[in-house]
Parts: sequence; C-alpha cells; structure tokens
Amino acid sequence: MNAQVRHEAFYARLGFHSMGERFMEAEIKHVLMVRDD
Repeated sequence: MNAQVRHEAFYARLGFHSMGERFMEAEIKHVLMVRDD
C-alpha cells in the first residue's frame, strides 16, 4: 500500500487528473484525492 500512497501524493502534487482513471482501473478508492476543481 505504501507504493499506492506514494503515487497518490506524487500525482496529487502535480495535480494530474489522469490519476483518477488509472486509480479506477486499480479499484482504488483514493480517487477522491484527485484535484477535481
């Protein structure tokens, strides 16, 4: 899970929205961290 958390923080910092799609494929419920503003 550490790897997933790191990816979250990494993508969240960059503000990449594509993270949502990738995380959805992995069935991760941390998609909420995606910047959807």
